[in-house]
Amino acid sequence: MFPVESFKNTLLKFVSILRRREVPFHLTGGITGVAYGEPRLTQDIVLENKATLDNLNWLIDELGRSDFIFSADSIKQAVQNEKMFQLFDSVEALKLDVYPREMIEGELTRSNVVEIFESTTLPIASRIDAAISNMFGITKRSLKGISKSPHTVDSPKLCRRNTRYAGLSQFSE
Repeated sequence: MFPVESFKNTLLKFVSILRRREVPFHLTGGITGVAYGEPRLTQDIVLENKATLDNLNWLIDELGRSDFIFSADSIKQAVQNEKMFQLFDSVEALKLDVYPREMIEGELTRSNVVEIFESTTLPIASRIDAAISNMFGITKRSLKGISKSPHTVDSPKLCRRNTRYAGLSQFSE
């Protein structure tokens, strides 16, 4: 397990890049579990889904001036296809998983700002959005074989359908 200080340093490097351009984001995944009192930790960040290929050059330029190792082509392709891309912090030897989309429509407007590290507050997914995302993750894992099919899966659409099916759509719209 990495020291908390290493994780904090890596996370804040990327957060400062997003904040310079006022890009809405929040943390999701394991760190929200920690913030809500559940024992797990991963390095996931959700980046506002309005990132487009047209305005992506600033992010790639900023990352080029940072300690992150990345592939510009992979980032462009990930944003275009609303898929995850990764950044590797060459100083702290940590990776961040960055999702250039909202999994649940409007989730970035429902973020909660909490103290993640001492004297450091950051937005995280709301408890209900974190639960819905986790539910989707379980569903996605249970449908693991679907990724081998020739058909494409629209993950955000599948998540919205799952929330409607579970009677939780009022929380995701």
